[in-house]
Amino acid sequence: MARHLNNALALAALLATAAPALAQDQQQRLDDPEQAAYRPDLPRPAEISIYNAPKFPCAPQSGQPKTKLYVDINTCVSANFTLDNNVHLSYMGLCAGWSSHPYVAFYPTADCTGEYSHPRGWSGSGPGHCLSKAIWRDITPPEGQWSMSLRCDDAEALKTIKITLPEPPKKAEPKPKPRPSAASVSDSACYAPGMRGPPRFLFQRPEADVCVNVEANHELKIYRNALCPDGSEALQALEFGRREFSQMAGILS
Repeated sequence: MARHLNNALALAALLATAAPALAQDQQQRLDDPEQAAYRPDLPRPAEISIYNAPKFPCAPQSGQPKTKLYVDINTCVSANFTLDNNVHLSYMGLCAGWSSHPYVAFYPTADCTGEYSHPRGWSGSGPGHCLSKAIWRDITPPEGQWSMSLRCDDAEALKTIKITLPEPPKKAEPKPKPRPSAASVSDSACYAPGMRGPPRFLFQRPEADVCVNVEANHELKIYRNALCPDGSEALQALEFGRREFSQMAGILS
């Protein structure tokens, strides 16, 4: 029995030496960034938030969207919009071993190449950093395309992710207001020779098939015609001299 136990222990030791641990660049980051908080052997990802048309620096307007992203260390973040208080680097991340933060650099190019700006005095703790045009320092702030690198290892090639502004919410199409079916007419708005008094904007709103009496020596002005039950414009009929006639100034369907 002891002999078999010794053989098993020897075999286990042999397998342990034959299967070395994965190198740092072979390890996969945990999908859940919260789990990475308990793995100091892995880099801890950075966190950024992107705002569309913020009212104040890194503060979205009411109803405007916000995008939150976790960004792996040794990544080039490539953006296709002008950087101006609309990106919040809320957490810079940690290099493997958790002894240092990544080196952050900003480029006026799309691929983290060429001249760059490195903010000084940044701390990895606290509320993070709202990225404004001031981060460019001696570089003319680019309009549109820019990029940011979060690097812990100069020898490791940067992965690239592309970010864009979140789409603004679609505005609801205004519903057309239904047109009133009644007409809008006035026999006192227009001046006519012989009329009593000055013009007055007094309106009547008859439906179709209704007679409208016009005061003597007045003119009838039709501002809006009536609608028939089928939605078509009502026809107009005009009669003179017989006020008792039912179609004296009628709007007929």
